[in-house]
Amino acid sequence: AFEVDETNPNYSSDDFGVLFNKDKSTLIKAPCCLQEARYTVPDGVTYINSSIDSSPERTINALSVFPDRSLVMIAGGKDKNLDYSPLGPHLVRKVKTLILTGPTADKIQASLASAEGGERVKVIRVSTYPEAVAAARRAALPGDTVLLSPASTSFDMFKNFEERGNTFERLVLELE
Repeated sequence: AFEVDETNPNYSSDDFGVLFNKDKSTLIKAPCCLQEARYTVPDGVTYINSSIDSSPERTINALSVFPDRSLVMIAGGKDKNLDYSPLGPHLVRKVKTLILTGPTADKIQASLASAEGGERVKVIRVSTYPEAVAAARRAALPGDTVLLSPASTSFDMFKNFEERGNTFERLVLELE
Protein backbone atom coordinates (compact mmCIF):
# COMPACT_ATOMS: atom_id res chain seq x y z
CA ALA A 1 0.00 0.00 0.00
CA PHE A 2 1.05 3.58 -0.49
CA GLU A 3 0.16 6.92 1.03
CA VAL A 4 -1.89 9.41 -0.96
CA ASP A 5 -2.53 13.07 -0.18
CA GLU A 6 -6.25 13.29 -0.95
CA THR A 7 -6.16 17.10 -0.79
CA ASN A 8 -3.87 17.23 -3.83
CA PRO A 9 -5.70 19.22 -6.55
CA ASN A 10 -4.48 16.71 -9.17
CA TYR A 11 -6.78 14.08 -7.67
CA SER A 12 -10.55 13.74 -7.79
CA SER A 13 -12.84 11.12 -6.33
CA ASP A 14 -16.06 9.61 -7.60
CA ASP A 15 -19.25 8.92 -5.67
CA PHE A 16 -17.90 5.56 -4.46
CA GLY A 17 -14.78 6.92 -2.75
CA VAL A 18 -12.42 5.83 -5.51
CA LEU A 19 -9.62 8.35 -5.84
CA PHE A 20 -8.36 9.05 -9.38
CA ASN A 21 -5.86 11.29 -11.11
CA LYS A 22 -7.75 14.42 -12.22
CA ASP A 23 -8.22 12.99 -15.73
CA LYS A 24 -9.60 9.72 -14.23
CA SER A 25 -6.92 7.76 -16.09
CA THR A 26 -5.22 6.25 -13.04
CA LEU A 27 -6.71 4.70 -9.94
CA ILE A 28 -4.76 5.96 -6.94
CA LYS A 29 -6.72 4.48 -4.04
CA ALA A 30 -9.62 2.08 -3.93
CA PRO A 31 -12.31 2.16 -1.23
CA CYS A 32 -11.98 0.17 1.96
CA CYS A 33 -13.45 -2.97 0.43
CA LEU A 34 -10.51 -3.21 -2.01
CA GLN A 35 -6.84 -3.59 -1.21
CA GLU A 36 -4.73 -0.62 -2.21
CA ALA A 37 -2.89 -2.37 -5.00
CA ARG A 38 -3.12 -1.31 -8.61
CA TYR A 39 -0.98 -1.67 -11.67
CA THR A 40 -1.31 -0.38 -15.19
CA VAL A 41 0.61 -2.02 -18.01
CA PRO A 42 1.41 -0.36 -21.34
CA ASP A 43 -1.74 -1.72 -22.97
CA GLY A 44 -3.80 0.66 -20.81
CA VAL A 45 -5.47 -1.96 -18.62
CA THR A 46 -5.79 -1.42 -14.85
CA TYR A 47 -5.25 -4.48 -12.63
CA ILE A 48 -6.64 -4.44 -9.07
CA ASN A 49 -5.70 -6.96 -6.38
CA SER A 50 -8.57 -7.68 -4.01
CA SER A 51 -7.37 -11.13 -3.05
CA ILE A 52 -8.74 -10.57 0.46
CA ASP A 53 -12.24 -11.19 -0.98
CA SER A 54 -12.50 -14.76 0.30
CA SER A 55 -16.29 -15.05 0.30
CA PRO A 56 -19.14 -14.23 -2.09
CA GLU A 57 -20.23 -11.37 0.19
CA ARG A 58 -16.82 -9.69 0.06
CA THR A 59 -16.76 -10.00 -3.72
CA ILE A 60 -20.27 -8.51 -3.95
CA ASN A 61 -19.02 -5.54 -1.89
CA ALA A 62 -15.98 -5.12 -4.14
CA LEU A 63 -18.10 -5.29 -7.31
CA SER A 64 -20.41 -2.58 -6.01
CA VAL A 65 -17.86 0.19 -6.61
CA PHE A 66 -17.42 -0.44 -10.35
CA PRO A 67 -19.50 0.70 -13.31
CA ASP A 68 -21.83 -1.85 -14.91
CA ARG A 69 -20.36 -4.37 -17.36
CA SER A 70 -16.90 -2.88 -16.93
CA LEU A 71 -14.79 -5.70 -15.52
CA VAL A 72 -12.69 -8.65 -16.46
CA MET A 73 -12.67 -10.61 -13.20
CA ILE A 74 -10.60 -13.49 -11.86
CA ALA A 75 -12.38 -15.64 -9.27
CA GLY A 76 -12.31 -19.05 -7.65
CA GLY A 77 -10.44 -20.94 -4.97
CA LYS A 78 -11.02 -23.41 -2.18
CA ASP A 79 -14.60 -24.36 -1.36
CA LYS A 80 -15.76 -23.47 2.19
CA ASN A 81 -19.26 -24.80 1.43
CA LEU A 82 -20.66 -21.29 1.06
CA ASP A 83 -23.75 -20.28 -0.90
CA TYR A 84 -22.61 -18.66 -4.15
CA SER A 85 -26.11 -18.09 -5.56
CA PRO A 86 -26.32 -14.42 -4.41
CA LEU A 87 -23.18 -13.65 -6.44
CA GLY A 88 -24.69 -14.39 -9.87
CA PRO A 89 -26.79 -11.23 -10.37
CA HIS A 90 -23.85 -9.04 -9.32
CA LEU A 91 -21.58 -10.78 -11.82
CA VAL A 92 -24.15 -10.20 -14.57
CA ARG A 93 -24.37 -6.50 -13.67
CA LYS A 94 -20.64 -5.73 -13.34
CA VAL A 95 -18.55 -8.32 -15.25
CA LYS A 96 -18.11 -8.79 -18.98
CA THR A 97 -15.52 -11.60 -18.81
CA LEU A 98 -15.18 -13.98 -15.85
CA ILE A 99 -12.03 -16.07 -15.49
CA LEU A 100 -12.54 -19.01 -13.14
CA THR A 101 -10.08 -21.30 -11.42
CA GLY A 102 -10.06 -23.69 -8.49
CA PRO A 103 -12.62 -25.92 -6.80
CA THR A 104 -15.30 -23.18 -6.55
CA ALA A 105 -15.27 -22.48 -10.28
CA ASP A 106 -18.31 -24.73 -10.83
CA LYS A 107 -20.31 -23.06 -8.04
CA ILE A 108 -19.47 -19.56 -9.25
CA GLN A 109 -20.33 -20.48 -12.85
CA ALA A 110 -23.61 -22.05 -11.68
CA SER A 111 -24.52 -18.83 -9.82
CA LEU A 112 -23.90 -16.90 -13.02
CA ALA A 113 -25.87 -19.36 -15.17
CA SER A 114 -28.88 -19.18 -12.84
CA ALA A 115 -28.94 -15.37 -12.88
CA GLU A 116 -31.02 -13.55 -15.48
CA GLY A 117 -28.66 -12.41 -18.24
CA GLY A 118 -25.87 -14.75 -17.14
CA GLU A 119 -25.32 -15.84 -20.73
CA ARG A 120 -23.99 -12.33 -21.53
CA VAL A 121 -20.89 -12.87 -19.40
CA LYS A 122 -18.07 -14.69 -21.16
CA VAL A 123 -16.58 -17.42 -18.94
CA ILE A 124 -13.02 -18.68 -19.30
CA ARG A 125 -11.79 -21.64 -17.22
CA VAL A 126 -8.11 -21.93 -16.30
CA SER A 127 -6.02 -24.12 -13.98
CA THR A 128 -3.31 -21.74 -12.75
CA TYR A 129 -2.79 -18.09 -11.90
CA PRO A 130 -0.32 -17.53 -14.76
CA GLU A 131 -3.07 -18.80 -17.09
CA ALA A 132 -5.63 -16.54 -15.36
CA VAL A 133 -3.56 -13.37 -15.73
CA ALA A 134 -2.70 -14.24 -19.35
CA ALA A 135 -6.41 -14.84 -20.12
CA ALA A 136 -7.32 -11.55 -18.43
CA ARG A 137 -4.81 -9.67 -20.53
CA ARG A 138 -6.20 -11.22 -23.72
CA ALA A 139 -9.79 -10.38 -22.69
CA ALA A 140 -9.18 -6.80 -21.54
CA LEU A 141 -9.19 -3.82 -23.87
CA PRO A 142 -7.39 -0.51 -23.25
CA GLY A 143 -9.27 1.32 -20.50
CA ASP A 144 -10.66 -1.89 -18.96
CA THR A 145 -10.13 -3.05 -15.39
CA VAL A 146 -9.05 -6.55 -14.37
CA LEU A 147 -10.19 -7.35 -10.84
CA LEU A 148 -8.88 -10.24 -8.75
CA SER A 149 -11.78 -10.89 -6.38
CA PRO A 150 -11.81 -14.65 -5.78
CA ALA A 151 -14.98 -15.01 -3.66
CA SER A 152 -13.17 -18.02 -2.18
CA THR A 153 -10.29 -18.84 0.12
CA SER A 154 -6.81 -19.27 -1.28
CA PHE A 155 -5.93 -22.60 0.32
CA ASP A 156 -6.30 -24.64 -2.87
CA MET A 157 -3.10 -23.10 -4.32
CA PHE A 158 -1.65 -20.72 -1.73
CA LYS A 159 -0.92 -20.56 2.00
CA ASN A 160 -3.08 -17.42 2.42
CA PHE A 161 -4.74 -14.55 0.56
CA GLU A 162 -1.59 -12.43 0.79
CA GLU A 163 0.43 -15.02 -1.12
CA ARG A 164 -2.35 -15.25 -3.71
CA GLY A 165 -2.42 -11.46 -4.10
CA ASN A 166 1.36 -11.21 -4.24
CA THR A 167 1.42 -13.86 -6.96
CA PHE A 168 -1.20 -11.91 -8.93
CA GLU A 169 0.80 -8.68 -8.55
CA ARG A 170 4.04 -10.38 -9.62
CA LEU A 171 2.37 -11.89 -12.69
CA VAL A 172 0.90 -8.51 -13.64
CA LEU A 173 4.27 -6.80 -13.30
CA GLU A 174 5.82 -9.49 -15.50
CA LEU A 175 3.38 -8.51 -18.29
CA GLU A 176 5.35 -5.30 -18.92
